[in-house]
Amino acid sequence: MKSILLASASAFAFAGAAAADVSWSGTATASYNTLATTVTADVTLEAAATLAGDWTLSTSISMDETGSWSTGTISLTDGTSTLTFGDNHAFGAAGLDDEDNDPKTADLSLSTTLGGVGVTATIDAAAGGNTEVGATMSAGGADIEVGFVAAGTDAGDFRLGLSTSLAGADVAFNTSSVGGVTAWDASLGMTVAAIDLTFSTASDSTWDLGASYTMGDLTVSAGIDETPGNYTVGVDYAMGGVGVSFSTDQANAWEASVSYAEGAVAVTAAFDAGGLGAVEGSYDLGGGMVAYFGAATNNYVGLEMDLGGGASLAVSYADGAGSDDDAKNYAEGGTVGVSFDF
Repeated sequence: MKSILLASASAFAFAGAAAADVSWSGTATASYNTLATTVTADVTLEAAATLAGDWTLSTSISMDETGSWSTGTISLTDGTSTLTFGDNHAFGAAGLDDEDNDPKTADLSLSTTLGGVGVTATIDAAAGGNTEVGATMSAGGADIEVGFVAAGTDAGDFRLGLSTSLAGADVAFNTSSVGGVTAWDASLGMTVAAIDLTFSTASDSTWDLGASYTMGDLTVSAGIDETPGNYTVGVDYAMGGVGVSFSTDQANAWEASVSYAEGAVAVTAAFDAGGLGAVEGSYDLGGGMVAYFGAATNNYVGLEMDLGGGASLAVSYADGAGSDDDAKNYAEGGTVGVSFDF
C-alpha cells in the first residue's frame, strides 16, 4: 500500500511540473592556456518555470572542470513581489556597506510594492542574523530611500537618502550610521549660462567643485577640491572618427589620448607625463572575425570569431599579465577558448 501511495504522490508531483511552462538557457565555456597547461571549463544552466497566477520560479546551476557543482539563487516572482533564497542583495535591504570590508549580504529576501512604496526585507544568517528593511518612495517631488538593520549584530545601523530638483538644480543628500559612526554627504548640480556646475561635500570636510562647458565638438572642464592648490583642467575634442583628450593638474601630471575609428579600423594611443602609455586597436576582418592588438600593460594580439548560433572562438597571445584598464585583458601566454550561449 505504501508503494502505491508513493507512486501516486510521485505521479501527481511530476504531472504538476510537466504542466508548468519551463524554459532553459545557459552558457558553456572552455579554454586552454599554454602556461597553465590545463583546460578550464564552466557550464551554467538557468531555468525558469511559469506557474499559476503569473508567478515565475527561476534558478541556476554551475559546474567547472573539476566536476564541482554550485547552485545560484532560487527566486519566485510575479513581477511585483519577489522572494529569493540564496546569496543576494550585495548591500542588504538597508543599503549599507562598510567600504567592502563588511559587505552586507542576504540569505533570504522579500521585495514588493505597497501603496507606491517599494519595500525590501532581507535576512543574513551568516552575519549574526542581521534582519534589514529598506524602502523607496517619491513624495513632494523628492525621491526618498531609507533602510535600517532591525535585528542582529548590526542592529541600529541605518541609511537615509534624499534627491530632488530645486530651482533647476539637482540636489542629493545621504546620511548613514554604521557601527555607531554617523556620516553624510551632499551634492549639487546645475547649469548656469551653458556651464555645467557640480559641487559635493561630506562630513569628513572634503569638498569638490567642478565646471564644464561644451561648444560643438569641444568640451572644456576644470575642478578644484579642499586641498590647497589641488586642481584639474581638461579638454576633449571629437569630430567624426577622431577624438582627442588632454588633462593636467597642479603637479603637471598630464595625460592625453588620441583615437581614430573609421570603418573596420579603431586605434587609440594614450600618453602621460612619463611618455607613451599604450597603443591599442582592432580591425574588423569581416565574416564575424575581429583582430585585436595592443602594447599596454602587456603586449597582446588576439583573434575573436563569431561562429553563429551563440558560439564564438577566441585565440590570443600576451607576453605578460594584463589589466582591466586594457581594452583586452588577455591571459598571459597563448590561449584558445570557445564559448556557447543557448
